[in-house]
Amino acid sequence: MPHKVFHFRKYPLLTWYYGRECILLIMKIDHVAKQAGVGVETIRFYERKGLLGQPPRTYAGFREYSKEAVAKIRFIKRTKDLGFSLSEIAELLSLETNPQGHLC
Repeated sequence: MPHKVFHFRKYPLLTWYYGRECILLIMKIDHVAKQAGVGVETIRFYERKGLLGQPPRTYAGFREYSKEAVAKIRFIKRTKDLGFSLSEIAELLSLETNPQGHLC
């Protein structure tokens, strides 16, 4: 069964379905920024610094983010508020992708 795309005008999010199962929620950068409580430029800055991976883009060049990106941005914001530097945050994020990394 092919994927179906639904666009809700009130909430400009794209939801991909396979049958009745929701697979992915995709948002544009301004909606991610609003949900994460940061500015659009902050998200772009995190991408440039390597804290946030480069998201896929539409044919028109718009960034497409998943709900996991919102959680990661919130984590970065919280750790920054706790006083962690960007390099320390990058190290913490690397533990997520490489749990066998050096802890000492």
